[in-house]
Amino acid sequence: MACLGVTNFLFKFSSTSLGPTRSTFYYYLFGLGLSCIAMFMDKGKREYVPQDLIIPALISAFLFVSILTYNYALINMPVSKVSTIRSLSFIVTVILAVVITKEKLILKDYMAISLACGAILLLGWPSSTTYPSPD
Repeated sequence: MACLGVTNFLFKFSSTSLGPTRSTFYYYLFGLGLSCIAMFMDKGKREYVPQDLIIPALISAFLFVSILTYNYALINMPVSKVSTIRSLSFIVTVILAVVITKEKLILKDYMAISLACGAILLLGWPSSTTYPSPD
């Protein structure tokens, strides 16, 4: 979690200096190098078939779109707001888990999700918003 927080913050500097597209490109380029090192060091080698690569390819495509749009948003908005909006992604994860893998949620889960959504929305709420007077 701390690494993701630092990464979210550093993307602001990278997107500002390199631009969103180049920042995303270098993110993946350097990530590829680190991934190659991790694969070389992996002792848990196992057999796989080419179809096993479909899900990682989908993950890569969705992550690419996520990172690229995040970088573009950082050009126009404060990192604290963009990161807060990005945190709402857990809603999609929960919906997919319930619909596709049939995970069961209990009342406590729904309450926790509602509280988390409320907290994220409050953090992202514009502080300069003026409210109409109750007159």
